[in-house]
Amino acid sequence: MLYSTTLNQVLRDLSPFVNNENILNVIGLAEYYHCRPSCFIADAGEYEKYCLDEACAFISMKVKDGEKPKFKKVKVNSKRYKSFSEYYAEFN
Repeated sequence: MLYSTTLNQVLRDLSPFVNNENILNVIGLAEYYHCRPSCFIADAGEYEKYCLDEACAFISMKVKDGEKPKFKKVKVNSKRYKSFSEYYAEFN
């Protein structure tokens, strides 16, 4: 049960990153520099890096097979803040 809990947590944490079209840039950089996509993520654990590499490999294979990736639309916060205090006040 510990394994599945960890896997679910990792997938939840990586979901916003992998479901963003910018992941294609990470995949392209990894192919260009002949390294794994996870080498660009410094603060991830080994298992998170493995999951990211697997997700990127899956996306890359689908693109090479001619499929167009479908990404979730991400809402961009267009609100402007006058100070850090004003920004942090939203989290209290």
